Amino acid sequence: MLSYLKKLKYSQHIFLKAKIYLNIINQLTDLIFPWWL
Repeated sequence: MLSYLKKLKYSQHIFLKAKIYLNIINQLTDLIFPWWL
């Protein structure tokens, strides 16, 4: 049971990190694309 909770917490952590990375990528593309188009 404890290891399951650990896994859950770990996957949540990965999800949060992925969300942050996606946010950064979105902002970067918003900045870059107007110059290209």
